This record gives sequence, C-alpha cells and structure tokens, in this order.
Amino acid sequence: MVHQKMSEVKRFLGSCSVSAITLVCTVFLWQQTLIVVLALGALSVVALMLQRSRTTAIVFIVIAILGPFSEAIAIYYGAWHYTRPHFLGAPLWLPLLWGNAGVFVVALKRFLEYLPRMRA
Repeated sequence: MVHQKMSEVKRFLGSCSVSAITLVCTVFLWQQTLIVVLALGALSVVALMLQRSRTTAIVFIVIAILGPFSEAIAIYYGAWHYTRPHFLGAPLWLPLLWGNAGVFVVALKRFLEYLPRMRA
C-alpha cells in the first residue's frame, strides 16, 4: 500500500513538473516556433505517459482542438491577438499547450480523488 501511495504521489508530481516546464518553455521560447512545437510535443508525450489512459488521450485531443478553436473565435472578435500567429490568429504550439493543460487537469482530478484513500 505504501508503494502505491508513493507511486500516485510521484505520478502527480511528475505531472506538475511537466506542466511547469510546459509553461517555462512557452514563456521563454514562444518566438521560436519550431523549438516550442518540438519541446511541447515531447512534453505532451511525457504527460500522456504519466497518466496512461485512453480517457486522458481523448481529453488531450478534445482540449487541443476546442481550446484553440475557442481562442480563434475570441481573436476574430478582437478580444486579443497573438504577436506571431500562424493559423486562425494563433501560434502553432497553442494546441499542444491546451492539450497539456487538459492532461494536467486529469492528473489533478485523479490525485484529488486519491487523497482520501491515501490518508486511510
């Protein structure tokens, strides 16, 4: 049981780390599109491997599509803009950023559901 508790904690901490690195890469490398796409692509693979479920993969895909689509609507109506847009007013790396955010939400949900069992 202790081993399972530690693996759940490690999995969540891994997801937190991937999310933090995703943010850092985006903030500091956003002007270098290819590098950000490759970095976020690699981080997406790691994030999905940490959570390993079909549901998480589906969440990644759905959020990677709907997040940028929602932003494209807001951009079209002038709510904001990106300084280096590539497609529909958004950067190419945006779907990966949104997808990784979706995976983090899944990881957070799983960890919060696990906490009561961890205390027992």
